[in-house]
Amino acid sequence: MIRRLFHVKLPSSDRSTCAIGLVSTGRSPSALGGVGRLIAPVVAATLLIGCNSGGGSSDPFLVGSPNISKSGPIQVEIEGDSLALTLGMGLSGGQQEYGLNITDDGDLGCGIASGGPIELAGVQYNYTPGMKSTDPDFPPNCPDWPEIWKTNLASAQPDVVAILVGRWEIVNRFHDNQWMNILEPAYASYIEQQLEKAVSIVGSQGARVILFTMPYVAPGYAPNGVQYPETLPSRVDAFNSIVEKVASMHPSWVSVIDLNKMLDPNGVYTSQVGAVTTRNLVDSNGAPDGTHISPAGGEMIAPKVLPIFQKLGEQVRGS
Repeated sequence: MIRRLFHVKLPSSDRSTCAIGLVSTGRSPSALGGVGRLIAPVVAATLLIGCNSGGGSSDPFLVGSPNISKSGPIQVEIEGDSLALTLGMGLSGGQQEYGLNITDDGDLGCGIASGGPIELAGVQYNYTPGMKSTDPDFPPNCPDWPEIWKTNLASAQPDVVAILVGRWEIVNRFHDNQWMNILEPAYASYIEQQLEKAVSIVGSQGARVILFTMPYVAPGYAPNGVQYPETLPSRVDAFNSIVEKVASMHPSWVSVIDLNKMLDPNGVYTSQVGAVTTRNLVDSNGAPDGTHISPAGGEMIAPKVLPIFQKLGEQVRGS
C-alpha cells in the first residue's frame, strides 16, 4: 500500500547513521488530476548507502520503544510532499521481496511550512491557512500537517519512516507579516523548527527516521529572463543544510539520504544520469515538470534501498 516513507527505531545499544545517495530512470505516471500542472510525476533514483555505527545516546524526542513484539512485514512509512509521493510510487514495487509493507503518505502540495500567500513562477497565490486557493489547480495549504502526520503514524505503525520535503519550503512566502525566503536567517530558523517538529512527530513512537535531501529543480525563467527564485540551487542548498543540521542533532536515530547528490551528481539540475532519465515528468499542459521523481526512478533505487529498510526494521524489532 502506498502512503508514506520511512520511520524506524533501533535498540539504544545498536543504532547506526546511514548516508544514502540516488541515481535515476524515468517513467511518467499520469492521472494526477487537476493538480497535474504542479505535481506531475518525474524521475528516478538509485541509492548508494553507507552506514556508520553510533553510540546509544539518549534523545528527548525518542520516547517510544522498539517494536519487538511485532510480527509480519516490516512497516515502512513515506511522509512528505509530492516529491515523497512520487518517490514512493517506485519504491513500493519490490517491497514484498524484502518483507516490507510500504505506506506512501506523501501529500500533493503539502510541505511543513504553513501560511501565505506564497509566490510560484512569478504568481502570488493568496490563500488563507486551511482554505483552498481560487485557482482549481493549486492544492490547499496544509497548516494541519502535524495532525495529519500523527493520524498517519497511528495508522501505519511504522518501524521505519522517511521524510522528503523542500519544494514548498524554498518558495517566497509571506511570513510574520513580510515576504521572506529560506536564504534569510529568520525564515531559515522557522523551517528548522518545522523540520524538528516533523522529526519529533514521526519519531515519537520509536521508529527510525530518515531525512532525504532535496534534489535540484529545473530552472525556470520569467519573460524578462530573470530566474524564478524557487528554482535557484542556492535555495535548495540552504534547505539541505537545514536537513543535515537537524539530523546531526539526533545522530542516534535520524539519518540522511543524500538524494540530491545521486540525482544531480554534478551539483546542478540534470534530467539524466548516464543512460537513466531522471526527470521525465510532463505536466497537464505537456511541459516538463522538472521537479518530481519518476516511478522508474524509485524502482531503480529499490534494490539498494529496500535491503537497508529491511535491516533497520529487523534491528528495531530485535531480531
